[in-house]
Amino acid sequence: MNRRQLVRGLIAGGAAFAAAAGIHGYARGIRFPVLQAEPDARPNRIELLDPPISVEMDRLYLRGATRREGGLALDLRAFAPECAIRFTVSRNLSLALTLRNIAPAAVIEVDGNVSFHTTELTTVNRTVGMELSPGTYRLVVRAPFTDRFRFAFIGDTGGGSELAWCLRRAVDVGADFLLHAGDFYYSPGDFRSLPRVLENAPLPMYSSIGNHDFHGESLFVHREFTRDIGPRNSCFALGETMFVNFDTAASTWPVSAGDREALFDAMAARRNEFPHWVLMTHRPLHDPRFASGNEEEHALAGREVGWVSDRLKALTKSPVLLAGHIHVSAEHEEDGIHTFISGDGLGNRNLVSGRNIARILVGDKRPGEAIDYQWVSLEMPAAAHCHDKGRWTLNAMGKPFPEGSFGAGCGDFDPA
Repeated sequence: MNRRQLVRGLIAGGAAFAAAAGIHGYARGIRFPVLQAEPDARPNRIELLDPPISVEMDRLYLRGATRREGGLALDLRAFAPECAIRFTVSRNLSLALTLRNIAPAAVIEVDGNVSFHTTELTTVNRTVGMELSPGTYRLVVRAPFTDRFRFAFIGDTGGGSELAWCLRRAVDVGADFLLHAGDFYYSPGDFRSLPRVLENAPLPMYSSIGNHDFHGESLFVHREFTRDIGPRNSCFALGETMFVNFDTAASTWPVSAGDREALFDAMAARRNEFPHWVLMTHRPLHDPRFASGNEEEHALAGREVGWVSDRLKALTKSPVLLAGHIHVSAEHEEDGIHTFISGDGLGNRNLVSGRNIARILVGDKRPGEAIDYQWVSLEMPAAAHCHDKGRWTLNAMGKPFPEGSFGAGCGDFDPA
């Protein structure tokens, strides 16, 4: 082969590779402004040869697995009030499960002739131990609520004491669980504090992924999110209500690509099953601080608005969207979609104004009725204000720190 033939071969090979990559990228989607391919979703099934076990997960995911003498330990986190695990073993096996983010009053059941024991680690974390003989088993976590429940919704908390307060405030208002609009990882401190806050949470939390959770300080922050918090796209049903969490953390090209498209396709097939829907994401379709048609820096990118709007309206005649991203609490209707923006999770409006104006959204569900939404005061105490983002805001505006905020005890803040 001469040099010209070699060059032609390299060009042809490069073109073929680029074409294949382009086709794959088009199907999976490209995310930007930090350009990267759509991340792969965590698998819902694993198989091990040593020890020999297959595990199928429904509404929870594997955080880690540890082999030990005679058995296996699995660390799993739920992203729905009800979830299940199906496992098949081919020899006697000691299995230990750590189940995270479980409602305190949830009931755990195991199908099959097997005894098991549970231990409460923290309010929302439990262990389950069992001795298995060869066979197939199914563990189910059943929620203590179905068609009558209350939830709170907020976003943009960071991962420290402000989040801890929002979880505690959700308990104070009688919520069974907290929905979160995302943005946990504003600064390096959030990576250190978030695991402790989640470990000591007083109730379960199910979250969207925020833009700071996708491409913040590192290109792959979304890996931290999907390991410690939950999937980027997910859904779960409670009685007659379907909850849908979809990813708007970064723009997607083409808009109909990736896991978000697959989620909406699955939901479209079930739109007649549920009279009530809760639709949740990070970025709203529009910024209520701007008139329609004007530049909206803190809303969903224009090319995605129409597509997302059409998909939401195809699910239900009266869509209600819960979003964050904008650090306000606001309510507006546009494009036929009623939107609640609950981005007060850092409570910075209280810091800047000197008044208690930050709010958290509460949703009440009763059998046969639509969800009733109402705003309640966040009532974040000064001692909960510890985040660097709040400190930077006050410094930039030349305002003093409220007494008791940003103190030496911030690292040990416990709102319980």
